[in-house]
Amino acid sequence: MKCSRSVATKAIRLEANFPRTIHLLLSDIMMPDMSGPDLACVLKQKPFLPTVLLGRVTDILRTEVRDQGTDHFDLRK
Repeated sequence: MKCSRSVATKAIRLEANFPRTIHLLLSDIMMPDMSGPDLACVLKQKPFLPTVLLGRVTDILRTEVRDQGTDHFDLRK
């Protein structure tokens, strides 16, 4: 069985459209289009893809509740 040259590209596309957090990646180290460690770096989503970031910001701005949240670090406290 021959692998297509877009294995990593398919993984990136799958992750971008996946509705939840992916907690585990199992990958070959060597693939035709990208190494496994490079794929892992891309899938960490940092920096965020512009479309994903824009979508998230838009969702937040459209909500009625505007609280500060607790998922940040504020060293002044």
